[in-house]
Amino acid sequence: MAPAELLSAGHQRLVRHQDSPAGGALKIDVSLFLGRYGWGVDYWVKSDASLVLPRARRATRRADELWKHTCLELFLRPGNAKRYYEFNFSPSTQWAAYEFDDYRQGMRPLHMGAPSIYSSMKRDNLHLHARLDWRDRPENTVWSIGLAAVIETASGERAYWALKHPKKGPPDFHDPAGFVATLSPYPQSSPRT
Repeated sequence: MAPAELLSAGHQRLVRHQDSPAGGALKIDVSLFLGRYGWGVDYWVKSDASLVLPRARRATRRADELWKHTCLELFLRPGNAKRYYEFNFSPSTQWAAYEFDDYRQGMRPLHMGAPSIYSSMKRDNLHLHARLDWRDRPENTVWSIGLAAVIETASGERAYWALKHPKKGPPDFHDPAGFVATLSPYPQSSPRT
């Protein structure tokens, strides 16, 4: 039996942090898939008139501090490891990828090819699709997943959305307790007898 070609973490809905302003987004849904060569993620943002999007770029390029503007984020932790990965996707098609040794420690760029990013805004719906061709990722592991979004509003404020905000106080997308979605590895082939 050959392994499945595509696994899904299903459809997830983000929640706004209790201290975030109400503007910019009304709801945010995310779907995440793992294929043979990497990850695919789709974000759908139902927006209001106060959503601010960064200026579109002609070419996808790596950039830091994308969280200062509207940015969609993915956090992945392999198995029970302390290390984890952060991916940032801007509707401008800029992106970032980092590896951490532990909670907010040992941050460094993750060396990988540029993801393909498609972003469109139609009426009050933002859709962003990103595909990560990440062949060097850890294999045969259960992934703990955190999904998040930073939404910039016309007033200059930012709202913070995530699958779960595990504690009171400022939003913290790096908190391991917020990695609440999971994705199991491909089923192993059964040996032929």
